[in-house]
Amino acid sequence: MVATTRPARRAPVTRSRIGALIALVAAVLLAVALSLALGAQTLTVSEIWHAVVAPDPSAPATAIVRDLRLPGPSWASWSDWRSARPAP
Repeated sequence: MVATTRPARRAPVTRSRIGALIALVAAVLLAVALSLALGAQTLTVSEIWHAVVAPDPSAPATAIVRDLRLPGPSWASWSDWRSARPAP
């Protein structure tokens, strides 16, 4: 007699798992927002939004958000690199 095996069943996605995932995503988004807003100088949500979406080089909030609070290379050097690149 040949033994037959059934495929392994995946655990059903339950409401508690979906709720936990939503809570985790909300906690991460809150942590990101707080890390951008809080510091030596507290910034409002609108100041952060304008610094990320429509930066004004003369605004102090733009310098704080883009140079100090966002990870990665300096935004000024990134824009210099893009403008120095030859056009295709």
